[in-house]
Amino acid sequence: MKILLTGDYFYNYKTEHKDFSILKSLLSSYDACVLNWEGSFKVGDKDRLTKSVNLEFSYQGIDLPVNSILSLSNNHVYDFGVQGLEKTIKAIEQKQYKWFGLQSNVNTFDNFKIISIEDVKICFVGFGWKNEECKLPTTKALGVSNFTKDNIDSTFNNIKKVDYDLLICYCHAGYEFEYYPLPLHVGLSRYLIDQGCDFVYFSHTHSIQPYEMYNEKYIFYGLGNFYLSNLRPLYPKISDKGIVLEIVIENKMISNVKPIDILYNRNDMQTTCEIHSDYMGTHNLQYQSLKAYSKDYNKIRTRKKNPRPIMYFDRPILNLIKYKLWFIIVKITGILKLRKFIKTLLGWN
Repeated sequence: MKILLTGDYFYNYKTEHKDFSILKSLLSSYDACVLNWEGSFKVGDKDRLTKSVNLEFSYQGIDLPVNSILSLSNNHVYDFGVQGLEKTIKAIEQKQYKWFGLQSNVNTFDNFKIISIEDVKICFVGFGWKNEECKLPTTKALGVSNFTKDNIDSTFNNIKKVDYDLLICYCHAGYEFEYYPLPLHVGLSRYLIDQGCDFVYFSHTHSIQPYEMYNEKYIFYGLGNFYLSNLRPLYPKISDKGIVLEIVIENKMISNVKPIDILYNRNDMQTTCEIHSDYMGTHNLQYQSLKAYSKDYNKIRTRKKNPRPIMYFDRPILNLIKYKLWFIIVKITGILKLRKFIKTLLGWN
């Protein structure tokens, strides 16, 4: 049995775009394909959340192969509020696609689902990172489970009560356009494996990140983009390439993993797929020690001038203080820039 794991998927063309037909053929060739559904259907402008980018799906975007499984653990599934999310889930279920990755409320920790593919029962679980605008559950409304050690513990207490053959975890986290994962997320991913995950993978950064083998289990820290519709030319060239993962399952165990390139040509809006021959050799994280990786991270990170703070697995209080301070600085800087703009506009200089 073969399944395909993909990164971020968003579609807002009003008709089927010619390059997406290539990807649909790829998806259809597997026993199941798992996509991160990066967006929401719109109900009305009044339901639009105030944020930097709101991703509105078109109904053509839901025309996927019947074997599709959709993760809703991301920072755009709530872009049009509760009604938009409810409309999205209803449309997905009408198409009879499976989905996973949301908590019913703040206390349930049911952000997983057992999905049978042939004779294999796979538990898919999803987490998203609050720091990157993932909407968390409340006492009355469902939402994305924050990617923290405490939430992992609470979720896995419930997972241990159900019967499954394989456990695959999807995480929507990281800083955008970085080539390397935060030390915090390396630590949390290894903790997921320690709790019983058979496979862990990420997207959100819109860039390919390394993989590693930890306790003989794979962790892929960034698949990049699968398909982002007409948004793609707006992203830096680092986003012109993503990977999808062909997972071979034999005797209810993962026996092989093969990356496949998704290449986007922004000049003619075309997408191609190629078997990647060197990813596994060139993108191995190669840090057995989390302490050593944490020490080296600032040297190897892609965006040296990225003002967002480095987050560490074993320093939760420091992480919180650093992020709060960064957030305050961003707000003050924004207010000062707005004040300067208004003064210039009114000729008060």
